[in-house]
Amino acid sequence: MRSFLLANLLSSVITLGAIAQGTATLTIDIANPVAKVSPTLYGIMTEEINYSYDGGLYAEMVSNRTFQTNRGLNLEHWTLIQNGNSRAGLTIDKTTGPSKSIPHSLRFTVTSADPQSETGFYNTGFWGMALQPSTEYHGSFYAKADSAAIGNISIRLVTDKTGTVVASTSVPSPGNSWERHEFVLKTGTIAPSAENHLEFLVQRTGSAWFSLISLFPPPPKARPR
Repeated sequence: MRSFLLANLLSSVITLGAIAQGTATLTIDIANPVAKVSPTLYGIMTEEINYSYDGGLYAEMVSNRTFQTNRGLNLEHWTLIQNGNSRAGLTIDKTTGPSKSIPHSLRFTVTSADPQSETGFYNTGFWGMALQPSTEYHGSFYAKADSAAIGNISIRLVTDKTGTVVASTSVPSPGNSWERHEFVLKTGTIAPSAENHLEFLVQRTGSAWFSLISLFPPPPKARPR
């Protein structure tokens, strides 16, 4: 039995060796296609691993910009701000969104606020927000409010350790329907650092909804996004 098995093994090795040494031929008949291939199908595959795209190659600085993370933590990377005597709350509204594709949003409800006691929320970015001196950062967001009474929205880039405002601007109060708002934040003579965050603040009471919050560093070759 042992001799029989050894003979079969040797025969298989010889056969495989002969096949490996042979010449393979691939014939393609382009005049006779046998199946249709989608014109949008390309020969490439990539996989998002450990923030290689979001937080990596893609320059977007805001993390969880539509309030829907894979971990189910809808407010991940977002934190409520209540300065002084201000009072407010953050919730996910699953019935109100900027489009059919994004039918939910962040609802920001302010019950107490004034110029000395602002309230709002901030985003920590991907391991912070890397800022350079004398640089313009372009941002945008979609929002709507229950009324114009909530007032202007102050937007700031703030250092994590000291709370120093390194760039700030203001946008008018959102209307009662979803609209896209744009803003620019320009830093001064600061030291390069990633220990920063993005803040949205108001000084009046009311409710507003937000989604698709975005912030980008200067694009290469002046190409937006």
